[in-house]
Amino acid sequence: MNKTVLIAAVLIAAAAGLYFYSQGKNATGMVDSAKEAAQQATDAVTDTAEGATEAVTDAASDAAGAAADAVDTATQAASDAVDTATEAASDAVDTATEAASDAVDSASEAASDAVDTATEAASDAVEGATEAATGAMDAASDAAGNAMDNAADAAGAATDAATDTATQAGEAASEAASDAAGAAGEATDAAGGSMMDSLLSADNFDAAKVTEMIEGSDLDPMKKTMLKTAVEKAGENPEMIKGVIDQIKEALGQ
Repeated sequence: MNKTVLIAAVLIAAAAGLYFYSQGKNATGMVDSAKEAAQQATDAVTDTAEGATEAVTDAASDAAGAAADAVDTATQAASDAVDTATEAASDAVDTATEAASDAVDSASEAASDAVDTATEAASDAVEGATEAATGAMDAASDAAGNAMDNAADAAGAATDAATDTATQAGEAASEAASDAAGAAGEATDAAGGSMMDSLLSADNFDAAKVTEMIEGSDLDPMKKTMLKTAVEKAGENPEMIKGVIDQIKEALGQ
């Protein structure tokens, strides 16, 4: 802005000088006029510059004041916003804390009620199960008692029948055994006599078999030893066989 004013002043001074020169005035007058015009232009420029400087200074001062006011306003607004946000946050924390406390209280009450209900239900279930078990045990005991009584009666009857049958079978078996023993004895005696007659002959004499027969007899040990010694010698000397056979038959009572 100052450069524009100076340029305008210079142009005005030059135009004035040219004007006076063209009018044919003398040089001195022109110089004086030019000086005067230049001085006026300089004064005008100085006044303009001073005015511009004052205007700029005033504008800068106003701008600084406005900026300071704006800063103060912004600072106050920020402070107010911080206070508002702090209060809101505090209120939110208080509300959340209260809500959480209420929720905890509600949950605790619900849990306590659930525990009480479950305990009561469990107690009822235990009592029901105990009663059912007692009833079942009583019924089982009665059934077992009846079954034992019936089993005892049946066992007694079966025992009596088995005893009678066993007695009869024992008697029959005893009689059959006695008959069989008698028949076996007779057969044994017959077989023994037949075998003894066969062994105690000169033609069928076998020293080993005769010795075995003497061992199985009822003779006393001394007589058995004497006869076995005679049989052994007869086995070595056939001429003694007949005499030994006669000794054996005499000892056995034949």
